[in-house]
Amino acid sequence: MENMINQMKVYKSSYFRVRHKLSYEGAISHITQHGTGAEHLFIEEQDYLYMLYLVKKICKKFRIDVLSFVLMINHLHLLIKMNASNLSQAMKELFQMYARYFNKKYDRKGHVFSGAYRATLCLEEAHVISSSLYIHQNPVEAGLVKKGEDYRWSSCALFVKHICKK
Repeated sequence: MENMINQMKVYKSSYFRVRHKLSYEGAISHITQHGTGAEHLFIEEQDYLYMLYLVKKICKKFRIDVLSFVLMINHLHLLIKMNASNLSQAMKELFQMYARYFNKKYDRKGHVFSGAYRATLCLEEAHVISSSLYIHQNPVEAGLVKKGEDYRWSSCALFVKHICKK
């Protein structure tokens, strides 16, 4: 595994995969998942809260650290560090549990997500930082808030609060 990662570093600072995602202890990945078509993933406040509850539950179960996150109305971003080689199992369980909740709550059937989640393996510190900035800037770019820390469903305020304490 280490040899393959060193070879990838020669070419770029990240490694994007839709299928056959790389998962190993210590890996940092930028995960994205979208709702089907133009459908919303989060309709009410409870939907956002339930997804955050599931993220916390799954991260504890699969030994994953969340570095940054944002929940947008029709997609989400997670920047995570894996402490075991179990990314696929963790994301499968997370998205299946949310889909079951969403379909039951809104009395619907079918796919909630637009397919496989996307994962970009961050191979350099600069890519980890730029991914976190991108995640936190999402609500600003969408015109939902003027400052990232004002968006409730993001980890940005936690970063700003920590920096301002110093």
